[in-house]
This record gives sequence, structure tokens and C-alpha cells, in this order.
Amino acid sequence: MGVFITYKILDFPDLSVDGTYPLGACISAILLVNGVNPWIAVIASALGGAIAGFITAFLHVKLKITNLMSGILVMIGLYSVNLLVMGNKSNTPLFQTTHIFSEVSGLFTTLLIVAVLLIIFKILLDVFMKTKVGFLLFAVGDNEQVVTSLGVNKNNIKIIGLMLSNGLVALAGGLTA
Repeated sequence: MGVFITYKILDFPDLSVDGTYPLGACISAILLVNGVNPWIAVIASALGGAIAGFITAFLHVKLKITNLMSGILVMIGLYSVNLLVMGNKSNTPLFQTTHIFSEVSGLFTTLLIVAVLLIIFKILLDVFMKTKVGFLLFAVGDNEQVVTSLGVNKNNIKIIGLMLSNGLVALAGGLTA
């Protein structure tokens, strides 16, 4: 869903998602190792991804770097950030940590939790896309000049879209960890 927002809706080739997915996993893993509630760790990973999306948008919108290059720059930078988050280690064992699937037993229950989360986020995304900001996301991807002629700042819409997209990708990384 995160990549869909940037590639198909915003028409923005965002390569920073290659760095935000492991960023979400790194944030979630380090918080789990330190005994933080697994749900808070997953939410923190989504927030970390949204910040990375903001940096991509800032490079593109404010510094006028092309969309492809801004995504590449953030992706490259996030490899170092990911190592820093992990404490300069490339691996953190999670065998003894509590995670969101700790209390469940069986593959069916695990798949049920994943399916419920997927359905919830799909419904929330569908509801969001029917709001004014959601329609503006589609409009910015289709024709930026029309959005500007409506008196809406297209750059703010791009920032919101990239933050949402990278937040969802980092959320997936956090759930994976």
C-alpha cells in the first residue's frame, strides 16, 4: 500500500522505501530488545518511516532535487541510519523478546492477526482516499497544474503523500521484525 501511494497515485518514483522498510524493522527490533511494548514499537517504526518520507519530500520540494535523486539520497543515508539505530551492529537477535505474536499459538491465529491488521489498514486507507486530501493526492499525481490553479499548495500534498507512504512501508518492516 505504501509503494502504491507514491508510484501509482503521486507518480513519484520513491526509492527511499528501500531504506524505510529496514528502518522500521531496526526501530522495532531495538525497542523490542529493550523491553518496550510490541505495539508501541510498531507504531514507533511507522513514525520513523514517516520522518524519512518527510526528508525525501523536503529534498524534493524545498531543495528542488529531482524526485528520483531525492529518493536515492535518502535510501543511501538510511543504510547508515539503520546501523546507527541498531547500535553499530548488523544483527540483533530477537529470540527471547516479546512480540505481537507471542501470546498466540498456531499458524492460523498468526495469519488471522495479520489479516485483521491488513484489513484495518486497507479500510483506513480507503476512507482517507475519499477525503479532500486523498482526492488531492490523486490530483497531484495526475495534473499538478490543476491543483495549483485550485489554490492548493501541491508541495504540501506531496509531503503528506510521501510521509504516509514511507510510514506504511516502515510499519510493514516493524511488523516483520
